[in-house]
Amino acid sequence: MRRSRLYCDQVLNVGDEVTLDAVTSHHLCTVLRAHQGSIVLLFNNREDAEYEAELIKPHKKNACVRLTQRVECFRESSLYIHLYQGVSRGDRMDFAIQKATEMGAHEITPVLCERSQIKLSGERGEKKRAHWQQIIISACQQSGRCRLAKLNAVQHFQEALLQRDAQSVGLFLDTQTSQSGDAALRQAQRVDLWIGPEGGFDPTEVQAAQDQGLASVSLGPRILRTETAAIAALTYCQLISGDIH
Repeated sequence: MRRSRLYCDQVLNVGDEVTLDAVTSHHLCTVLRAHQGSIVLLFNNREDAEYEAELIKPHKKNACVRLTQRVECFRESSLYIHLYQGVSRGDRMDFAIQKATEMGAHEITPVLCERSQIKLSGERGEKKRAHWQQIIISACQQSGRCRLAKLNAVQHFQEALLQRDAQSVGLFLDTQTSQSGDAALRQAQRVDLWIGPEGGFDPTEVQAAQDQGLASVSLGPRILRTETAAIAALTYCQLISGDIH
C-alpha cells in the first residue's frame, strides 16, 4: 500500500518527535483518517530525502510523529526549468501550476500579459499566491518530489522579461512559427519557458521577447489551451533533456 507523503517545513532528523502544523494534522488525521501507528513519509524541501514517520499522537490540530528512517530520493530533473506562465482565469492557472510541478518545473513565475483577463493586486494577489503555493505543495506530495517548485511573485510581462536570467535558454511559445527548440535544449542546463494566457501573447510581447533574444518555438500544428501547453511544453523539455526515458 502506498504511504501518504506530507510536506513538513521543519528540520528533520531520525529519532526526533515532530509536531505537525494544523493544516497537515487535519489532512493526516481527518482527511486520510490515519490512526496511531500509521506510517507516513515526510519531506521538508531542504534535502533530497524523505523520512518514514510513525504517528504516535493523532490529533486534528497538532498531531505528533516519530521519525524512524531517512531515505534518499533524488527526483529532480537535471534541466533547470523556469516556467513563465501567463495568468489565466478560473482553474486554468491552478491546473497549469499543478501539472508543471508534477512535470518537474523548478521555478514558476505567474506573468500578467496584455491578454490576461484577470487583475491581481493587493490582498487578492496575496491570496492567489498562497493558493498556488498550496497547489505546489500538494503536487509535490503526490508526485514524490522532495523539493518544492519555487513560486515567484506575480510580475507584469515587461518586468519579467527584463529580470530573466540571460544565461538561460529562452523559449517562447508562438503559434505563428514552425521552429522547434530541439537544438537549443540539447545543450541547455537552464531553460526559461514562456507560455501565454488565453488568446496567447500580444504581437508587441512577441516582438519584445525576440528583441531580448528569446527563441519563438512551436509545439506542433494545433493550437493548445494555455493549461495544455504547460503540460506539453514541460514534457517536450524533459524528453529532450533525458529526464523522461
